[in-house]
Amino acid sequence: MKLTIGAKTDPGKRPNNEDHYIVADTAPLAVDALLVVADGMGGRNFGERASAAATEAIEQTCAELLPAGKPPAVSAAEALDTALHRANDVVFRLSQEDPESEGMGTTCVTAVLGGGRLCVAHAGDSRAYMIRAGHLEQITDDHSFVAEQVRAGLISEDHARRSKFRNVITRAVGIEPTIEPDVVDVSVDGVDALLLCTDGLTGVVSDLEIERVLLRAESAQQAADILVEMAVRAGGLDNITAVVAKTTEGAIKPLSEQDDLEEEFIPEPARGGVSSLVLQNALLAMMVFFVCTTVFLTLRIVDAGYTWRWSAPYLIPPPPVVQPPYDPANAVYASPVALSFVPLQQSPLSIDPQNGVLSALTRDGQVISIGPGGATVAKFSIAQSVGNTGAGTNLHMTTDPAGNLYVSNAAEKTVMRYRSTGQAIGEIGQNMLEKPGALAVDAHGSVYVIDNGRLKVIKASRVGT
Repeated sequence: MKLTIGAKTDPGKRPNNEDHYIVADTAPLAVDALLVVADGMGGRNFGERASAAATEAIEQTCAELLPAGKPPAVSAAEALDTALHRANDVVFRLSQEDPESEGMGTTCVTAVLGGGRLCVAHAGDSRAYMIRAGHLEQITDDHSFVAEQVRAGLISEDHARRSKFRNVITRAVGIEPTIEPDVVDVSVDGVDALLLCTDGLTGVVSDLEIERVLLRAESAQQAADILVEMAVRAGGLDNITAVVAKTTEGAIKPLSEQDDLEEEFIPEPARGGVSSLVLQNALLAMMVFFVCTTVFLTLRIVDAGYTWRWSAPYLIPPPPVVQPPYDPANAVYASPVALSFVPLQQSPLSIDPQNGVLSALTRDGQVISIGPGGATVAKFSIAQSVGNTGAGTNLHMTTDPAGNLYVSNAAEKTVMRYRSTGQAIGEIGQNMLEKPGALAVDAHGSVYVIDNGRLKVIKASRVGT
């Protein structure tokens, strides 16, 4: 396979660059290309050490498992999986050498092209994209708290970009003693370009802009240069890295003779005075903006149910929507689903009604916050002498927002529901729970229970009215 590769990195507005990339010399490898991009975490210089150590371990492992001139002992996908496991071992050992380096780690995305296949492995929120059949496709799924909420349909992509949890990574190299990387293996048929990059690029440059640059760039290096420069000019708050590989000569979708790619995407600052024509165009643009904004706001007000009058009050709000009170008797519950596999004590358990984040106690004496999708949001160390506060406790109780009582019974392996008046409503989870302990109920009536050390959710959905 004939490839051209370009790469560029920039610290952005950070004092140092914790990103690291490798475009490996494929002479000792039985593949056409090995690309690695990593974004270090840990502060001071620990992030730099983590990303450099991880990329080096991946390159060495691939050279060992995919040697040139010999039949490979494993597939490219298996080699990348092994490489990320070894990189995790290396970085985790480094994090144990210095108390200040605890929590050191790195995101990582790596790709191997060869034999008509494209294999990509990753952990974290560094991404891989490809141009196939003239369109941009994201190969990887971010391992982050907000990305899991987006995939679960809990928040939108726009909300995820503004979330205070957007930098919470749920999987990375070296954070834990073990790792389970995602590995994707696809055919290169129809693939014209490949991009590996850190979130310093994707956090400020849209997928549409990335697609246009990859399609129109004359070379892989020009694409990498422009993408990084776009991120810098968009604010560049984080380190920015882009590695591009192209399987075609020239632009995938060439520009017209009058167009210039660099002028289109990264125009130079205007020079000289403002001409009258420019001023006229600016005034016209402002008028068009004002008219469009007025029409848009009017339509939004009408869509919201407001009505207009020719006399005061001129704007009548819609009548309030009255929701029926929540009644657990009108709820159907699904089977319990494990949210977290971190070993937990049987109690306590609480839920934040504003964002659905749960808090529980791990068996090693840490308070842990768990998001609605099961991702760990934060850990807080407390005294190890707390011990297992739920040991020997068979009954645990909580109430929902309407005051109905829920009681878990470890001996009976079920959860009973009672009205605030004491009337029994019924059981849930019978024959499906092992040893229910502490429990919590959210505003929608879903029950969260620590069952035999694992956090599970029994989803509630309303029926009837």
